[in-house]
Amino acid sequence: MIVGYLIIKANKSYTSGELLLKNPLKIKGKKSVGVAFLGYIDLEGGKPSHHSGADNVVVELPTTTRTSILNIDMEDNEKATALYFENQGTQPFKLKNFNLTSTNGKGNSLVFVKKGLVDLAAETDPAGKLKGALNITGGESNVGIYTEATGQGLSNNAPITITASDSSIGIFAKKSGDITNTGDISATGKSVKAIISEGSKINSTAKITVNGAALSTTDGSVGLASMNGGELNQTNTDTSITVADSASIGLYADGKVDPEPPAAPLTTATVTKLNVTGGTVTAKEGAFNTYAANNGTITLDGVTLNTEPKSLAFYTTDGGKIDFGTGSMNTANIKGGTDANSRGTAFLYKGAGATYAPFTPSAISAWAAANFANLNKLTLNMEQGSRLFIAQNVAMDLSGTAASGIAGALPGVTFTGSNDYKTFMLYLSKLTLDQNINLDDPTDAYNKLEISNSTIENKNSKTIT
Repeated sequence: MIVGYLIIKANKSYTSGELLLKNPLKIKGKKSVGVAFLGYIDLEGGKPSHHSGADNVVVELPTTTRTSILNIDMEDNEKATALYFENQGTQPFKLKNFNLTSTNGKGNSLVFVKKGLVDLAAETDPAGKLKGALNITGGESNVGIYTEATGQGLSNNAPITITASDSSIGIFAKKSGDITNTGDISATGKSVKAIISEGSKINSTAKITVNGAALSTTDGSVGLASMNGGELNQTNTDTSITVADSASIGLYADGKVDPEPPAAPLTTATVTKLNVTGGTVTAKEGAFNTYAANNGTITLDGVTLNTEPKSLAFYTTDGGKIDFGTGSMNTANIKGGTDANSRGTAFLYKGAGATYAPFTPSAISAWAAANFANLNKLTLNMEQGSRLFIAQNVAMDLSGTAASGIAGALPGVTFTGSNDYKTFMLYLSKLTLDQNINLDDPTDAYNKLEISNSTIENKNSKTIT
């Protein structure tokens, strides 16, 4: 049962009507709803008004309806909703003038679409300013727009702003119809997400700005996420996503994200896509620029990645893939550090199995072919003190770590910047010394390595000087 301040009843259809909330409707309490659209009402205006013939008319309506104004403020609420849609009909709701806010709320939704076609199409005033906005300030676990309307689309041109609201999301589409977004999204806080597509298709050309950190060691911020069969297409050269801490990810595609308990875990991965054109993604303090898993593919076109100290540019696992596209070049700026714990890193490889996995140049080449596409559209700008690989649970020969061999194993990648970077950090691995070592030569292959919790075997008594 929906408890709302205003309710358009189910099975009712008002093709001529207007809601004029010029002064904001203030919503209080838990699980409250500002306006519930269970039936249909035209919100655009410009339709013939239905005039009363009674003698006690207080206000005479104009000959045509006015554009509805929906201003709703929620403050200190919990699990409240400003606008709720659950209409069985096929007529779209078109909102042209609205301002929805949540302040210090917990679990609030500014727009919740259970069923129905919704078009958030804010008009501009004479000064060119949009008459539509969605703002979330403070609180936690709030959503700007949430839709689960199967087969029914939604469009939005209004800006969504999330300020210091932990675990909050700009747009979340879950097994809905197609979504079109042209409204800029800005999100700051811990564990914030700009857009999540779960089993839905979202096309966004808006500017996305994220500045997020982790809430815990397992709950981080994510700029853009496509999951469980979703397709998220984001195009805007001004996009700027910055995420911090080891649980945070800039761009995330995963075809098998298990639902929250008590739902049963997923058993199969579904093809999932995240396509990003233009913009900058910055990872810092241990965050990931990109993470593709379980048949999830991230495709980049003209994207700049800044991999700050302690962070990782590219990670794939369980059939995930990163495609550098066929359009503009992508550049990853790998930042340097002064020790093993502070370097930015381009790639992470984890060998499978109970024994060390061979990691020869040919094995690297095979791994790269399986996990990446169009490497010729990637420029790696290696700063002094940066690192190319972290390799875990592998067996390598020292001769196989030479920079020339690695370049050949990553066909098409353009290397720029400094030559003074670490090629590998071997972790829980085995290194075989199959050539002599000169510790005084900074270009010696051994001096280009870092080794942690690993075994070193001197094959055929090679000389170390």
